[in-house]
Amino acid sequence: PLTAYVSTAALVLILGVAAGFYALEHDANPRCEGFLDALYFAVTTATTVGYGDVVPVTTAGRVLAIFAMLGGTAVFVGFTGLFAGTVLEADRV
Repeated sequence: PLTAYVSTAALVLILGVAAGFYALEHDANPRCEGFLDALYFAVTTATTVGYGDVVPVTTAGRVLAIFAMLGGTAVFVGFTGLFAGTVLEADRV
């Protein structure tokens, strides 16, 4: 059940950031031609890879990117905790 919550949080984060990025940037940013570009930005930002080929040009887009980075880090910590708990539980048996 906890894995489902963390996975759902990751999905909501990615899709929410993608939708927000598209709404904020599609008129102002020549690198955001469609929702797939926004989804690509959301995934690379939330995973903190950030290739830099698609970047926000508006202030609101940059604030959204900050939340995507922090949210991605939080989701990663959640998955790491679940993995560590599973490994430690297996050791106890």
